[in-house]
Amino acid sequence: MTRWLILLLPKLELLMERILQRHQAIFQGLGGSFDVYTGHVQRAPKWWVEHNLEFAYPQPTFVLNRIYEIMKENGITDNRRESI
Repeated sequence: MTRWLILLLPKLELLMERILQRHQAIFQGLGGSFDVYTGHVQRAPKWWVEHNLEFAYPQPTFVLNRIYEIMKENGITDNRRESI
């Protein structure tokens, strides 16, 4: 049986982690896939897809900020960066 769960980051990631502790399964966060599937958003250009960067299109700033947040949470960054 398939169940669809649509949440924004980081809520989706946190929920998948909690569920994984109880049920060993493979989880896939679909993100913007539904928008592309329903035609609300165009798929990324071929170059982005071929270089495995489709997840960052069309919002590279959002993705970079999210990566920075994760790095900061894990103590990997310094204080030189304010915001992109």
